[in-house]
Amino acid sequence: MYVAVPPTDRFRMTVFEPAFSQFFFASPGHPAATGFDFGTAATGLINMIGACKSLCLSTGEPFRWINFIGFVSGFTCIIPLIIGYRKRRSLDPGLRLLLINLQVVFLVEVISLALGLLYKHHIITIPPQYIYTLYTPVEFILFMLMFRHWHAGTRIRAALTGTVWLYLCAWLIGNGILLSQGFNAWQEDQLDMNDIYLSVQSVLFIIISIVTLLKMINDETTPVVSNPVFWVTAAILFYFTGSLFIFTFQSLILSDLTSNIILAWYLHSALNIVKYALFAVAFSTVGKMHPQFNITG
Repeated sequence: MYVAVPPTDRFRMTVFEPAFSQFFFASPGHPAATGFDFGTAATGLINMIGACKSLCLSTGEPFRWINFIGFVSGFTCIIPLIIGYRKRRSLDPGLRLLLINLQVVFLVEVISLALGLLYKHHIITIPPQYIYTLYTPVEFILFMLMFRHWHAGTRIRAALTGTVWLYLCAWLIGNGILLSQGFNAWQEDQLDMNDIYLSVQSVLFIIISIVTLLKMINDETTPVVSNPVFWVTAAILFYFTGSLFIFTFQSLILSDLTSNIILAWYLHSALNIVKYALFAVAFSTVGKMHPQFNITG
């Protein structure tokens, strides 16, 4: 989950790259919830692409195009956001958690882009990648609670709940130990530590995705392709399986900037696009089947 970096800095590449400053999805009852201004949205996209291009292409090779393509791939997030927001009243609790995750991503990326621009112009001295360290446990909790809702079995629900607590405790302990050594120590080592958390969460997401898909396939009472759970699970399995290599070996990837292995960031951007496309398909299937999505067993 990192943004490819200028040679002098390590920027985080998040699972959800960049910001959509002109888009905002209000909760029901908010004045902005009455409709979506596509004129403002289009203007926002144009402005954001220009800002991202200016930020990314100002760096040297091989980062300039890797950065730019990574930013552009993040704009595909707007597709499931729009579809999910329009169907928000028909979403089950699991899909609502997915929509919340996408909205959190939006906020994280807006903040990240703003901080990146400030950092580029030397207005601030702390790189913006640290916000992604804070986002990692949020993503894990929301996705695991999403899967927990979709499983009716007592044992697997208890296992998912326990996994959330264990992961959160491990994250707090790890970062707490670094902070106890001083903020400078945390700055130097927390990115490498977060690599471990990303790798662990990827493995756990792969496992729960496989379990979920197997249970769905064995349940012949529900058409798989008409079930939003199938498309969300497929998206998570596809993305984290493909990204596990990047999350595990990113230090090696960044250690030799002249190696062709740096092209792995293009793979990450492609995985990002496919993931959001599958999320969009999931939201689009809502309302085409019985609203109860729980998987028994």
